[in-house]
Amino acid sequence: MKKAILTMSLGLLSCNVLAAAPAWDYAQLSIIKADYDSAVELKPIGGMVFVSNELSEHMFIAGSYSYLRDEVYGTDVEVSQSTLGVGYKYSVTANTDVFSAITFEYGDNTVKAPGYSQYDDGSGYGVMAGVRSLITSQIELKAALRFVDIDGEDETSLGLAADYLITPRFAVGVNYDNGSAFSLVGINLRYNY
Repeated sequence: MKKAILTMSLGLLSCNVLAAAPAWDYAQLSIIKADYDSAVELKPIGGMVFVSNELSEHMFIAGSYSYLRDEVYGTDVEVSQSTLGVGYKYSVTANTDVFSAITFEYGDNTVKAPGYSQYDDGSGYGVMAGVRSLITSQIELKAALRFVDIDGEDETSLGLAADYLITPRFAVGVNYDNGSAFSLVGINLRYNY
């Protein structure tokens, strides 16, 4: 049994030697679909743009904008959210980084029905902690725990993602986020610059 564990550990370490560190300079486009826990069946679909830029060996900035839309019983629902933050990253191995970030959050939603319209917006903050790892030279995995508070309404979510690097510059991937009031699935196209 000890030999099997040692052999597996050495095998994992040899895979890690071949992989590089995760890229922190990238832009990503996503098609996303959300599923909100609500009294009506609200499953908006839309897009998201995400950009990350490495400032130094340990610091990065990141921002995103997402827009989702759905029509339920003749009522249009639109939800958008913008995020801008600064983060700290630390390489725990040659191919694995742990990170944390503090973000400014802005969100708005619009509900429109014949003869009725409502618009709400708000701002707040977010904190995030996670890990990114290139488990091979072409496969990157990510997990992050995120807390967001917008005008006193907070949400905690767990995000999981996997990217396949087609080339060192281009990757395709999927992500899944699960919070107490929603879940979100996305398909991503990423460019490392």
